[in-house]
Amino acid sequence: MKANITRHVMEEDQALWILRGSLASPREEWRLRAGRAHYSLRRGVLQQRAKSRSIDPAIRVQCEVLRDAAKQKLARFAPAHAQVRVQALVRHRRVGDQCNPFGGFWGWVQVPGQPKSYFGGNQQVLKFRRGPWESWPVPDRAELNVNTNLPLIFSPYCGTLLHEALGHAMEADYLKTSPFEAGFGKRWSCEELTVMDRPDLADLPGSMATDDCGQPASATTMLHRGFLVGDLGWGRGVLRRGTYRDLPMVRATNFVIKAGSADPSHWISNLPNSYYVSWIRTGAWQMGTSSISVVTGPIYELRKGQVVAAAPLSRLTFDMTLMLKRLTAVGSDFEIDPLVHWCMKRNQAVPISMASPSLLLEGL
Repeated sequence: MKANITRHVMEEDQALWILRGSLASPREEWRLRAGRAHYSLRRGVLQQRAKSRSIDPAIRVQCEVLRDAAKQKLARFAPAHAQVRVQALVRHRRVGDQCNPFGGFWGWVQVPGQPKSYFGGNQQVLKFRRGPWESWPVPDRAELNVNTNLPLIFSPYCGTLLHEALGHAMEADYLKTSPFEAGFGKRWSCEELTVMDRPDLADLPGSMATDDCGQPASATTMLHRGFLVGDLGWGRGVLRRGTYRDLPMVRATNFVIKAGSADPSHWISNLPNSYYVSWIRTGAWQMGTSSISVVTGPIYELRKGQVVAAAPLSRLTFDMTLMLKRLTAVGSDFEIDPLVHWCMKRNQAVPISMASPSLLLEGL
């Protein structure tokens, strides 16, 4: 640990409720966690003592309120014999007198014969991922072998693509093995591409006033108008723990790609041949290389806006430096993904938010 972290105590209370199966007869599960970590650095040696305790009853009550809201908002799908998977999370992290709370629910619902529809929300709001795929044919292939030399259109729910290409590679402990280490001040992508880490945004999974060590959290611009300008460094207030038992590490918070000026509907209708990616399920950067891989959600092969093939997923691999050069247009259709994303690093998972417009990778 290179950060100058002072002695502190971090406390955690977390309630997670999970619902699976049909809305008529679902299965429910609770996962509760609470404890505190006493952290100190003595004579250059890390010392952390962690101890579990009973969860604050108010945290479970808050999660029960979210559970009831989720059930009420999804009840309209019950007559259609829908299958669901829903998670509701209430998570409080405290260092000193600073508390970073989050509460929300997310998941998917599937009506027989239709693809899954993904959503997120809270007591007041239920928001679904929306896009042109809603009027396109249901994917009928097991998987699509994609010619990645053709243009690729990524919806606003594909922030994972650049999170893997930039987010992890710009973390302080990985930067020395990143292809971007010597690239500060250089242009890597198009003028409209600006990428940020935003813990200061309110009410999102990665929102926090202070990090898990009590340091003030700050926004970081990593790519500004195509130029590499910043990293996720030790002193930026982005040290996070997967649980109170874990040692803190530099982590992403809320990953934001700013809106551009392009109209993605023009890409769809005007490109002779292209692919459209509805969302990305998972992704990974091969540490120490310039290779990233992603598993998509529904993907469509298009010819001037007409669907000629579709599949529920595809596996794509990119050289991330070449991919950034191919990224030539940024849409004006900025969206905050309603789902909670879990970012993995050394077996620690932390919740983050993804926010992005549509992105266009030109063909080779």
